[in-house]
Amino acid sequence: MSIAASIRQESEVATEQDVSIRYYISSKDLDGNTLLKATHSHLGVESMH
Repeated sequence: MSIAASIRQESEVATEQDVSIRYYISSKDLDGNTLLKATHSHLGVESMH
């Protein structure tokens, strides 16, 4: 199983509403670079919907 988290802050001084956390979970056992490539690839597909 592979898990990654992405934390994004929208402004220099952030409130709770300015921060987003995204979790990426895969049932495959992937290293960090492979998981990153897989999530970027998936997000490219999602943006086409």
